[in-house]
Amino acid sequence: MNGGAGGAIVPFADTATADFNITNKVVFLADTAGSGSIATVDTAAEIAALIDGAGDAFSITAGGKGIVMAGENTGASNGFAYFVNDANSDGDVSDTGEVTQVGIVGTLDLDALTTANFAIA
Repeated sequence: MNGGAGGAIVPFADTATADFNITNKVVFLADTAGSGSIATVDTAAEIAALIDGAGDAFSITAGGKGIVMAGENTGASNGFAYFVNDANSDGDVSDTGEVTQVGIVGTLDLDALTTANFAIA
């Protein structure tokens, strides 16, 4: 799911509805509005909204943690790294501080990334 041939990384769309479980994962999330838009992925509150509830892009297991790398597919805007932590183990991340922006990456083009860009051990 959301992989690609030849080591390509295919980000999840902000409009996805599969509730993909991000527990113990690093996931990539693209704003699909185009033209360098990052309007749906540039705050922690927006990321939390894409995790909580049914029919959203993501879900998380009670007590789970994950990392969301968010941006868009043209390289015209910054990308953002978020640490997601269901700290009170209630199965959602709507509580204060459960989604935290931990980094900004200048002009991140998500669909240009490949597995060669990462070393995870």
